[in-house]
Amino acid sequence: TIIPYKTKEALSEYRKNWYQKNKERHKQKVKERQRQVKIEVINHYGGKCACCGESIMDFLAIDHIEGGGGQHRESIGKKGTQFYSWLKENGYPPGFQVLCHNCNISKFINGGYCIHQLM
Repeated sequence: TIIPYKTKEALSEYRKNWYQKNKERHKQKVKERQRQVKIEVINHYGGKCACCGESIMDFLAIDHIEGGGGQHRESIGKKGTQFYSWLKENGYPPGFQVLCHNCNISKFINGGYCIHQLM
């Protein structure tokens, strides 16, 4: 439905009122969009942990292959789910892989190597 507004203020007021009435619906839509972007990005980079093969989506994350992920995300100003959108918007650049959270933290703790690689 197209709703004509004569001023930006009127449109702003409409949106504010709509949001107040539909907060939960809006939050669910945003959450679902973020999940869909994560699924697309994870699938593009292989869809499973590059180390152990885990494929349950809730256990997977994107890893900076050469390390420095925290610094990189800070430099581009994208953290959390925004980082998945950044990867998609930038054409899925190289230098990233899918790791499960266990392999990712193991790689961090062990100086760049997952415990699976050290066994």
